[in-house]
Amino acid sequence: MSRHIVVLGMPGAGKDTQCDLLASKLKASVIKTGDIARSLAKTNTDVARILKNGGLVSDELINAELKKILHNTSSQSDIIYDGFPRRVAQAQWLDEVLSEKESSQLSVFFLRISHATAQQRLMSRGRADDTREIIENRLNVFMQETEPVLGYYRSSGRLVEIDGEPSVDSIHEQILKELGQA
Repeated sequence: MSRHIVVLGMPGAGKDTQCDLLASKLKASVIKTGDIARSLAKTNTDVARILKNGGLVSDELINAELKKILHNTSSQSDIIYDGFPRRVAQAQWLDEVLSEKESSQLSVFFLRISHATAQQRLMSRGRADDTREIIENRLNVFMQETEPVLGYYRSSGRLVEIDGEPSVDSIHEQILKELGQA
């Protein structure tokens, strides 16, 4: 049985770090939709403009790229989704795709941090696209677009909330415990 693990959280919640740690521990593949979007932006000026302003790339583009990746991944492989789905329609799409795979299990984790912690972490990263204005826009996009995804998974009893404020190791241990890997 393959496991599909979704890791959600505000920008700055530590999704990349936790996904990388999980991938190493579980010998799983990580799909980072941010990397997919940045790759698309290299050849698509519309995508580049959306990302520059802190927006989200269309579901159609992301889903098409994910479908290619999933098609080329063994049905027995564990897959970790870093920051996907970001919209309810994407969550529904993922459910449909996974329902076609008879032996797959979905776990969804939300790394919960405060707005202030997100701002502080993002400002301290020093990335060129982490200006105060873009950070605020990205946090607003998260609240408008991705918060409903949390409700979608919560209503079906699949959302596990993890306190994203403590140390990286503490968060990792909490996730592993929830996965039965501790």
